[in-house]
Amino acid sequence: MNRKQEELGTHILENVRNELYYYFPYLDGAFACISGKGSEETRTIGTDGEFFLFSPEYLLELYVKKPEAVRRGYLHMLLHCLYLHLFREDQEDRRLWNLACDIAVEQIISREKIPVLETGGNAKKIREKVFHILGNGADSAEKICRKLMITHSGIIAQEKKGKRQEKNGTDFFPILPQTARITGNDGEARKGTRGKMQAP
Repeated sequence: MNRKQEELGTHILENVRNELYYYFPYLDGAFACISGKGSEETRTIGTDGEFFLFSPEYLLELYVKKPEAVRRGYLHMLLHCLYLHLFREDQEDRRLWNLACDIAVEQIISREKIPVLETGGNAKKIREKVFHILGNGADSAEKICRKLMITHSGIIAQEKKGKRQEKNGTDFFPILPQTARITGNDGEARKGTRGKMQAP
């Protein structure tokens, strides 16, 4: 790993933290508890609950192209830590649980309507579509996961009968994999293992 790139990546995350502090001063304790660290275990950015782990090359390139995606990704990971999403082992379907966690924190971020966090484009359209399908509520990850499980079960049942599942006039099935990119940084949603979550 290139040390200069890692140092620059750490400085970028510190700068992002300072920017976010302006909008979320009440999260000062949370901001102080976690710092950035270069890692060869991730291709994007993620967290293990102790550090924000990042691929230096990925972070530098993303910050140049889409600084708002880095800001959103930082807040996204911080909210996962605050809501203890990393430490839930009792979920039947890890893929749906990870998706539910992403949707829950993205709802929180989107409700704030802060321009420096808006990624726009395709990612914003996907987020809005997912929120609309799930009812535009302020649901917990647990409640969203239950909704996804019900919907997913219905999709599988309909597919077995050779029919498509429609909800609110929209085909829901293609949205599930797309929500892995709802923050707009084109990264992986998560590794899906305990103690390590990736920002979408």
